[in-house]
Amino acid sequence: TFGPRLTSGLALSYSNVVTPLYVDTTLWSDLAATELNGFLAGRWSGPERSTDLRLGGLAGIAGQPRRVGLGAPRFYGLASIDLRHRRRLAGFEARGRLFGAATVRHDSLGTPLQRALYLAGADPYETFDNPFLRSRGALLVRPGVNYSAPGGAGLRAFATNLTAAWALAVNAELVRPLFRAQRRVFASLSVAAFGDAAWMGAPAAFTASPVPRTIADAGLGVRASHRIGPTTFVTRVDFPILVSAPALAVNAKAGDGRAAFRFVWSLEEAF
Repeated sequence: TFGPRLTSGLALSYSNVVTPLYVDTTLWSDLAATELNGFLAGRWSGPERSTDLRLGGLAGIAGQPRRVGLGAPRFYGLASIDLRHRRRLAGFEARGRLFGAATVRHDSLGTPLQRALYLAGADPYETFDNPFLRSRGALLVRPGVNYSAPGGAGLRAFATNLTAAWALAVNAELVRPLFRAQRRVFASLSVAAFGDAAWMGAPAAFTASPVPRTIADAGLGVRASHRIGPTTFVTRVDFPILVSAPALAVNAKAGDGRAAFRFVWSLEEAF
């Protein structure tokens, strides 16, 4: 049956940047933050299709407890909607995602960088539990590694520190399985065509480069699923050959055109 399964959650958290040199200061503000987070999620599934909807929101206050008297507290918030759909179509699987989010602040100080709305993937809080992504110089955040942590607006071709005050994004993939087997290392292999696009507000933080209100990418990719004992995971490699704003793309170089060789990879599906 195509019926809903609902889950929800509420959490109170506190985090603090004790050693600013440990983290990438282009992704983390030197602030302690207390947050109340909540979500409501539902899944509707059938034999050939599934739909997932997640509504999320948080309210937070950030300050500098180690520097008494310096700087006023920052009050901020973030609201998001994430709608995903998968459907099998004559040997293919079509995957689509609609994402919308907006940050809210009460003054000109803005949202802490670690809780900004990131356009290319997950924000620093979402990747904090992964030691390969957490700190400055970690294995998967070094120049040229091009690791893509899924999340945010999902614009996989672009630099990971691109942010916006609000964004509405669409992500799509058409996946063609090549084989499935009961193998331990390679359980399946697929190829995919994909595209991502977003309409966004003014950048919350990035570079001096002009940031257009709409950006997009498109390309081809490969997905492989693996099973090692009871553990299963996916290797994803994407080649976003076409981008609308080459200067903002991952590993951008002077003179890059809209069509160029680029790649990102991940150990998770894009969405």
